[in-house]
Amino acid sequence: MSAANSCPSACRRSPAAVAVVLAAALVLTGPAAVHGQGVGEGIGDGIGGRLPISLDADSSEFDRRNNLMIFRGLRITQGAIGIEAERGQTLFGGDTSPDFRDSIWRFEGDVRIDVETTNILCDTAELTFRDHRLATAVATGDPARFRDTRPSEGTLTTGKAARFEYDLTAARITFSGDARISEGSNTITGDLLVYDLEDQVVTARGREGEDGKVSLTIVPEEIEGRRDDEESP
Repeated sequence: MSAANSCPSACRRSPAAVAVVLAAALVLTGPAAVHGQGVGEGIGDGIGGRLPISLDADSSEFDRRNNLMIFRGLRITQGAIGIEAERGQTLFGGDTSPDFRDSIWRFEGDVRIDVETTNILCDTAELTFRDHRLATAVATGDPARFRDTRPSEGTLTTGKAARFEYDLTAARITFSGDARISEGSNTITGDLLVYDLEDQVVTARGREGEDGKVSLTIVPEEIEGRRDDEESP
């Protein structure tokens, strides 16, 4: 993580000012089984399109009263997307297989969501599928945790918050509730952080009607290099 200009370790600005300053200054550099069909491809189009959707579960049941399909020990995969949870459920679509066309799925218990280089671990999640594509994912936890690993660039970005809102079409994750994003020794914390996965840019925003408080910890490259030398055997 690098900064174009120096900034105090803690600063208070209006929501609009914070968004503009940080967008400019902070750039992160660094066994039941069912199969369905998807359409589209790439983050911008909803990852995993034009690929089959595979669902495996240790057990399944149908809640007729609430019209729910319930799966336990659930695993869903589609291309670069993987979802695992102790329990998952969705409304019954009137067919013999789950509906991924336009549906909302709810997951709970050791939920793991993998999308290409991104990994989210959380307690509960609500995923929305549109036209057989995973469109959005809302994850909650105490806290929910995030990792974005890019071996080709040699970077690892981590984060945590009470809630993540992942828009796959926009390739953007919004962190809220004691939000924190780190890369190496550089860290940014705030009420609301937005991470652009394609540009690797973090923007901090205050909640509507409030001043946003943001804290930055930036380690200059020469200090980082000195630490690495000291830690080398």
